[in-house]
Amino acid sequence: HQVKIRGYRIELGEIESQLLKHSDVQQAVVLDKTDDNGQRYLNAYFSASREVPVSEWRTHLLASLPDYMVPGQFIRVEAIPLTPSGKADRRALAEMEGLASMEKEYTGPRNEMEAALCVIWEQVLGIERIGIEDNFFEHGINSLMMIMIEVELEKIGIRLKELEVYKAIHDHPTIKDFSVFIAAKLEPSNSEERHYIMKG
Repeated sequence: HQVKIRGYRIELGEIESQLLKHSDVQQAVVLDKTDDNGQRYLNAYFSASREVPVSEWRTHLLASLPDYMVPGQFIRVEAIPLTPSGKADRRALAEMEGLASMEKEYTGPRNEMEAALCVIWEQVLGIERIGIEDNFFEHGINSLMMIMIEVELEKIGIRLKELEVYKAIHDHPTIKDFSVFIAAKLEPSNSEERHYIMKG
């Protein structure tokens, strides 16, 4: 099961093998799916003795896999459905509902910049609420979203090239850290406080 996502060729079985090395996991299958914008992404389905938070999954997988092979979502199911031949029934699995792994409790913005960034990420990611400690990559961020983020940042006076946006997000994957990076990049204008456009 080889797929190509964002220019990378990915062996789904390699990711599944690493998921199964987690001590609490009994079964694991990775599917490639397509979002409403036509962008492909990875979903991991697993059965385990406990819920595994996203941060723990990322730490576990990044120890042996590059970031682009880490699924955007991890979904716990009671059991992986099987075909009559005993193989994972991927079609049935794609239609199953499960419990998505969750990250830490919501932490809201503490200042104007963090609030503005939260609005941008909520719009781009299409989610109702994102906290300043949520990891962008855990929401399945892709290359198209990077471009959208670049455009939205420019609207509030933050200009970064696309590759710089990607590197900044990769190195600072939470709004809490990203806002610190942005603050360091910006130069105060005439020592006056910079204000950010808020869109409701």
